[in-house]
Amino acid sequence: MIYKFYLELKNNYAPANQYAVPAMEIRSASLHSACQEAEKRIGAKLTHYEPLEEGNRYRVYFTRKKLFKKTDEFVYYVECE
Repeated sequence: MIYKFYLELKNNYAPANQYAVPAMEIRSASLHSACQEAEKRIGAKLTHYEPLEEGNRYRVYFTRKKLFKKTDEFVYYVECE
């Protein structure tokens, strides 16, 4: 399966044209292993993920620690093909 990750929010700011092009495409057997690969690529830790009502679509949450106890938060919309 191919999982397409679209960046929805970064630190509560939405990027322009967020659903035009996926930020990452990962070929994997399961969503969990795709999220682990995404962790390695963006250098962040998986917080949790939740299924959406539209079938093979998910919302995935990541955090990355910065200096002085600050964190970056990322929210990705994921489609599975």
